[in-house]
Amino acid sequence: MSKKIKTALRDLIDALEKHAAVTAERPTSSKRAGRATAKVRSAAASYTAIVAAKTGQPNPFVDFLDDETVASLRAERDAVARKHDDKRSASGETGRGERADEKKSDSKKSDGKKSDSKKSDGKKSDSKKSDSKKSDAKKSDDEKSDKKKSDEKSKKSDEKRSGADSDSGATSAAASKSLPPAVSSPPSSLFVPPLPHAVTVDEGVADDTETDPARDLTAMTLVQLRELAREAGLSGVSRATKATLIDHLHQGATR
Repeated sequence: MSKKIKTALRDLIDALEKHAAVTAERPTSSKRAGRATAKVRSAAASYTAIVAAKTGQPNPFVDFLDDETVASLRAERDAVARKHDDKRSASGETGRGERADEKKSDSKKSDGKKSDSKKSDGKKSDSKKSDSKKSDAKKSDDEKSDKKKSDEKSKKSDEKRSGADSDSGATSAAASKSLPPAVSSPPSSLFVPPLPHAVTVDEGVADDTETDPARDLTAMTLVQLRELAREAGLSGVSRATKATLIDHLHQGATR
């Protein structure tokens, strides 16, 4: 036996017992008797309706009741059935509404999660961009620092090189100052006066001397100049150069 049939049977028994108790009272109240009778009919109608719905069996009280009572019971049965259907429909609508609300809630939660995920991704992206900017700035600062250090090293190297060049130039200048002045040889085009009469030269040379004495001395060889210097009584002739011999011969001629 189903629970609904058991409940309907218990309600019917309670209604019959109440009806019996009311009708047994002396004096009997018509109002209380009428309410008790209505409860019996309602309970009987509910019981027959539930039995018919669950088992498909016909109304067990139809053969013992008059037409008015049967009609009333049927009406009550139909009302109970409609109420039961309304409850079921309301329950279904409530269930559908609850399911719809649950879906909406789930959708909102999903949207919230998506929004939170987007915000989190946005924060992560911003954090990555910020870290990338910081890293680029750090690299740029490191490059600037390295470049500055390199420039300073290059500057110091140039200063050292310049100082070394300056020291070298100063040393060269000091060395050049300490050296004795170079003896400049007389130009070959300098005019040489005639030799003294004590010096005898070749007749052809004498003729040339009258015309161009300087050309005669410069045109002579070192051996000839040494011979000429020895004849003039000059000393140190063997170690003297040609220019020195010409110079000494020129000085002896001007005395």
